[in-house]
Amino acid sequence: MICKHMFTGAALCLMLLACTSAKGEVEVGDPLPEFVLQGSDGKTYSSTDLIGEQAIVIAWFPKAFTGGCTKECKSLRENSDQLKAFDVAYFAASCDTPELNADFAKSLDLDYPILSDPSKRFAKALGCLNERGVSNRWTYYVGVDGKVLHIDKAVQTASHGESVAAKLAELGVAKRTANTDESAHSTEFESLFNGVDLEGWKHSGNWSVVNGEITREGKGGSLTYAKSKVPDDFELRFEWKVGEGSNSGVYYRPGQYEYQILDNSKHRDGENPRTSAASLYFCMQPSEDATRPVGQWNQARIVGKGTVVQHWLNGKKVIDFDYTDPKWAFNVDMLEKRGGKLDAREGSLSLQDHGDPVWYRNIQMRTIPADEPLNHDPIQPAEISEEVLKKEKEKLDAIVNRRKKA
Repeated sequence: MICKHMFTGAALCLMLLACTSAKGEVEVGDPLPEFVLQGSDGKTYSSTDLIGEQAIVIAWFPKAFTGGCTKECKSLRENSDQLKAFDVAYFAASCDTPELNADFAKSLDLDYPILSDPSKRFAKALGCLNERGVSNRWTYYVGVDGKVLHIDKAVQTASHGESVAAKLAELGVAKRTANTDESAHSTEFESLFNGVDLEGWKHSGNWSVVNGEITREGKGGSLTYAKSKVPDDFELRFEWKVGEGSNSGVYYRPGQYEYQILDNSKHRDGENPRTSAASLYFCMQPSEDATRPVGQWNQARIVGKGTVVQHWLNGKKVIDFDYTDPKWAFNVDMLEKRGGKLDAREGSLSLQDHGDPVWYRNIQMRTIPADEPLNHDPIQPAEISEEVLKKEKEKLDAIVNRRKKA
């Protein structure tokens, strides 16, 4: 699904975190640098929205309204039926202004967006900006997990649409089905954070907005979204990063529903997968540690529909379970002994304050309609060692004893 973000000021143009090879170019197997770019259709597209949802194709061209670039873009349009058969978000891209690319797209009656990178930061992060200050004619193929699958540096402009379709098939990119069509997501995301201030949020004066990011300033409690409750069936997306050894969390339902935010490498909770980053805290552990290094932004996604809970981290689905399945009775019991109930609803979204450095941005939520299908494919949680399980039991026993005395 392609979602529309709302950004203000310079943030509308671009935000990215470059991950490049030693020679300055992204290579096959590298993660796609983060980006937020304006499309020729007036929408804003970001890696946060795309990664984890679909494969991505970005066909860079040097300059709008030139011969080769016109042929290339027309070829993509003329082969749209082949391209749209795949579950892929595909774009052309250049370092031209949004206005110029909008005119170019209109002149060719394109049915796909051209991304504009006038600051040239994304092109530089990829390594496709040449000495003339324009992008090379390179096309990037990116997997659902956000890693580069292929880079075509020998584009044949007049037949590029056919070449892209053939390469998608060769790479094994999934074909589009009724469940992967964009129309399957029938409700749009609502931005809960305007990037400027904390309008709509309640706190005790310990949270603020700096450079378009939510951060905390001293102890004082959680930051709670006050405009509405979390819908029973919902999808939440956000980005987070932590300082060294930091601990936080995102509460999205009552009854101890917490998406753990953590520096796995330095905080003691990182020793136990069931309390590590992206876990449903003290209930269900993620399948793997998909966190990025401290100080880098992580992309998170939470889906709750019916009795199914899914957690995603950096484009990877790391939790997917139905808590009514007897297979997970032990995990459910763990949370209940802490006072949590997985059937609880009507909760408020809140960002936990543990007194540690933490940052959030790009917080969006949508209601999932009852008739929208959910791609539920249970994932095996990470293994937990006997030593860690022993410590976990001791911790749980202490919690239960404190509750009895209270």
